[in-house]
Amino acid sequence: RDIGTLLAQKKAGLYFLVNNDAAGSSFFVICSPEFEKQVDLKAYAEFLKTHGFKGGGKQGTLQGGGTKVADNFKQVLVDWLRSK
Repeated sequence: RDIGTLLAQKKAGLYFLVNNDAAGSSFFVICSPEFEKQVDLKAYAEFLKTHGFKGGGKQGTLQGGGTKVADNFKQVLVDWLRSK
């Protein structure tokens, strides 16, 4: 969470931070205010659910966990964002 907040303070954007471990993964998403109108975080959370993640958040953030993140997941995220 602290890393995501620091990144968003340095450069506005949408950040997806994840940690894989033996039990699965945990994630944190932060969206800078400049991008909140462009990225629907509720739709983003629903998209993540279709890939085995659960979580919730408040304005500008999501956090949760789920299955291990696949190697190609970065591209899956990029493709989803481009489709919006």
